[in-house]
Amino acid sequence: MDDARPSPHVIELSRPTPSSRILAGGGHLTLITANGAGFTSGRGVLLTKWSGDATLDSDGLFVYVRDREVFEHWIPGRPASGDGGRIKSVWEPGVFTLEQEHAGLMARLEICIDPHGGELRRVILTNRSGRRRWLDLTTAAEIALDDPAAYARHPVFSNLFLQTEYVPQERALLVSRRPRGSDEACPWLIHALLTGGLPEYETDRCRFIGRGGRLVSPWSMPTAAPLTGTVGNVLDPLVALRLTITLDAGESAGAVFLLGAASDREAALGMARACVGERGIRDAFARARETARCDLDDRGL
Repeated sequence: MDDARPSPHVIELSRPTPSSRILAGGGHLTLITANGAGFTSGRGVLLTKWSGDATLDSDGLFVYVRDREVFEHWIPGRPASGDGGRIKSVWEPGVFTLEQEHAGLMARLEICIDPHGGELRRVILTNRSGRRRWLDLTTAAEIALDDPAAYARHPVFSNLFLQTEYVPQERALLVSRRPRGSDEACPWLIHALLTGGLPEYETDRCRFIGRGGRLVSPWSMPTAAPLTGTVGNVLDPLVALRLTITLDAGESAGAVFLLGAASDREAALGMARACVGERGIRDAFARARETARCDLDDRGL
């Protein structure tokens, strides 16, 4: 099989229906559209909310880049003011990449599923503006953690049984579902920061998005207020993490985030521990590529 890396595929943002790719492995599956939306499932349940609305294309795990001087934010993969209307999308077996430049910053978002764990999102920012930049990297996803059909029938009722917690040692948010019966078992969801310092965090959707708001345009992003750190029996759950970084002119830096599910609390935290550090992250992306290539070979593709 030819190991040459594929040529970039340029996505036109004016397309009426966004194109999409699927990454899968280790019991997890992620669908990603060209705009960076989509959903993630794992261990037989839908992890993140998904409406399937191709017009809005506004569900999934989003990464926001925010300039702390003016509090302007944008989402790699989605149109931003002043852009030329084109985003570069590169797919290779096991890894999906989005690249976009805006306001003197180049953002590269790499997504894979580690066969030994969950979904990894590596964000790399490069400062091309010629001056020092103070930036926030924020992630956010609305949570389902339920059977897709059950969640679609009664999403509000489903949310009532979810509870959240933050584990500072792993820089991780955990979401669990209180059983509605003695025979019900549900996996634990984890969303963790694998690099950098301690993040800000939020699990209350209303505090992050605002009443009647949308995930692609949350009310909290244009403000200077930090994330509130709300956890517990929230009525409308979300997971959000925020890391602040400083970039000198020409400098690059970023962060890596994990989203996944495991059978219990300790197993979920073990997913984060397994990928900590540059070597662990590098190995996870290598496993994703190798597994996907072997799968294609087995199918004669």
